[in-house]
Amino acid sequence: MRHFLATTSFLLVTLSVSTHAAGNKKNSHPTPKIKNPCSTLTSCTDHVSRLLGHKYIYTDKLEGNTQFSKNINLNKENIEKYYSESLNLNGYTRVKLEDKVYRIIKSRDVRYAPTSVINIRDYNTASIPKLSDYMIVSITLKNHEYPSEITRALRPFLSRYARIITSQGSRSIIVQDTGRNLIRIVDLVKNLDKEISSDAKERIEKRLAQRHEAKIHKKGSCHK
Repeated sequence: MRHFLATTSFLLVTLSVSTHAAGNKKNSHPTPKIKNPCSTLTSCTDHVSRLLGHKYIYTDKLEGNTQFSKNINLNKENIEKYYSESLNLNGYTRVKLEDKVYRIIKSRDVRYAPTSVINIRDYNTASIPKLSDYMIVSITLKNHEYPSEITRALRPFLSRYARIITSQGSRSIIVQDTGRNLIRIVDLVKNLDKEISSDAKERIEKRLAQRHEAKIHKKGSCHK
């Protein structure tokens, strides 16, 4: 009887130790967490919505994905700029409808969307978000009398779906581009907005007259 009890106690202790060890071994390898919640645009949209309380509207499934280097840690402080860039890399952009409500569209269609308009004074770019969303800035020139000359010089620096126009009467330039690029564009306009000499004015007026004549000639040729 004593032998039986001793044997039973030994088996119970052994079973308990084995079970405890197995439990520790099992817990030592927890299920790995998803390191990149933005591996696809769809998952990233859901992640940003939860993290920042944003609401997104889009018609079709968002096609695309973005890879991040291992030293990028996505968090509440940086997720919006990385999400904005991820959309841009995949040919999309956000259009703000109201506070924390956005519509996601193809970047090629941004010209038809009511993007935000920012008025720039004294070339201060602080009001332009450092994001890859498309938006519009209106820049009033201080010195240059020919805004069209500046817009021609800026075209090579615009993004693929950006647009730029001038208002000769108000001496202003209106640009639609990504926030990040608009900051650069405003700085370029600042450098180009200089007083011009009489000789320079004469050359500009001559070029403008030549362009006008070329347009009239081309229009007349089309009607023949």
